[in-house]
Amino acid sequence: MIARRIEPTVREALADTPVVLIVGPRQVGKSTLVLQLSDETRDYITLDDPFELAMAVDQPAAFLRAHPTPSTIDEVQRAPGLLLPMKQRVDQNRVAGAYLLTGSANVLTMPKVADSLAGRMQVIEMLPLSVGERIQAPDGLLDAIVERGFRPHTRRTPLPEVLQLLTQGGYPEAAQRTDPRRRAAWYGDYVRTILERDVRDLANIGRLHALPNLLQHLAMHPAAVMSASTSAQMFGIPYSSVRRYLTLLQRVYLTVELPAYSPPDGRQTTRSPKTYLLDSGLLAYLQNREALAVADSPEFARVLETFVLGELLKQRSWSPHRWQLSHLRTIRQHEVAFVLEGPNGDVYAIDVRPITDVRPQDTRGLDFLAELVGPRFRAGVLLTLGAEVRPIGEHRWAAPIDALWYTPPTSSVPAAGSAL
Repeated sequence: MIARRIEPTVREALADTPVVLIVGPRQVGKSTLVLQLSDETRDYITLDDPFELAMAVDQPAAFLRAHPTPSTIDEVQRAPGLLLPMKQRVDQNRVAGAYLLTGSANVLTMPKVADSLAGRMQVIEMLPLSVGERIQAPDGLLDAIVERGFRPHTRRTPLPEVLQLLTQGGYPEAAQRTDPRRRAAWYGDYVRTILERDVRDLANIGRLHALPNLLQHLAMHPAAVMSASTSAQMFGIPYSSVRRYLTLLQRVYLTVELPAYSPPDGRQTTRSPKTYLLDSGLLAYLQNREALAVADSPEFARVLETFVLGELLKQRSWSPHRWQLSHLRTIRQHEVAFVLEGPNGDVYAIDVRPITDVRPQDTRGLDFLAELVGPRFRAGVLLTLGAEVRPIGEHRWAAPIDALWYTPPTSSVPAAGSAL
């Protein structure tokens, strides 16, 4: 069984916080993890059970009385009405680890849910498997950059293996299927389940047939600025519906929206967010490109960018540092894939290029960002398909793509989830 890096964070939270919520996509191992953390003293309930779900929805207070603490409640997004009476019970008897919850939709975006357990709940995000979790590598690039612990590195992963990791994705069941046809079958069933079940649980929407088309459109234009007005015209649906559909796709963790970086003076940068699929394996499936042996094609740059974003989001989920993640794009076409800003205003950057030899034009984005933010710029890394780390400027390096997972962190500070 693969050890998950967020497990220590969950255990720490259960030791001092009344309610711990693990959120993330369906089928990433949340239920497996909470079952490992549960013992004979903790009641386990899944709201995939029709009887339990009916009681939780119709009589939430009675449901909680019927299941004394400590309790684990799986798929809590199916009965968000549980959270208000849960707050009342926690306030009556404030005990650490009373409730361990999981949700495969982001319940914190539901009205009044986030406020109902403010100060009583820690939220921990669990995403698909990282490369480091799969191959037992350190997964420390993000922390190493901020801790000034980035070290020289020589690529260990041949390009065909990188492409294989990218197309397999991080969902445990899909990643372990070596037959591409069987992996595609899993992804097909997964998408249908999410769109036909989870989305219906979240919202009563019409034109459900438009959602698969919108998801396919996003897959064919990965890591791009999404124009809701253009999509509305394309699919013949109202602009407001497109915005709502995009929000729903994010809430069920099929996509993620990355905001634009805005420097304090706001000059020269665009404000439009970019939309990504959360998992590169899902992207490969929707593009019908199992091999993806087209590393020199124009669109591969965005596919590789999607893969890197997924790994960064996973590393952020267990990092002891709090990051704001965004992208930079200017009116003069300077781009940096990922800008990371710490709570003290320090700025770090990770850019991505599917190249083996770095040319001056490949560093223009990092150079521009360093000049734009001045002394707040601390470090930048350009991830490439090259073989070795090489300096490309002050506090800037080009590095092989597998530096993402082979770079060890320098900090031993335990990770922490976000508290409400």
